[in-house]
Amino acid sequence: MKFFIADLHFCHESIIEMSHRPFANLAEMHETMIRRWNRVVRPKDEVFIVGDFLYKGSAKEVRKKPMNYCGA
Repeated sequence: MKFFIADLHFCHESIIEMSHRPFANLAEMHETMIRRWNRVVRPKDEVFIVGDFLYKGSAKEVRKKPMNYCGA
């Protein structure tokens, strides 16, 4: 399956308030987004990230918890 996604905004704490995301803090947002990603993405899937993956920081920081089949 092919998935297209945009504007995850990992490491962007103020996006929680700006976009009215239902998270108490950045750690909760990261954990929830990664858990949901891992429930859906499978080995043969292709994921096209066409917007901001992260705001600042590094993918290494985000990937402390494994994201299934993510090359970021």
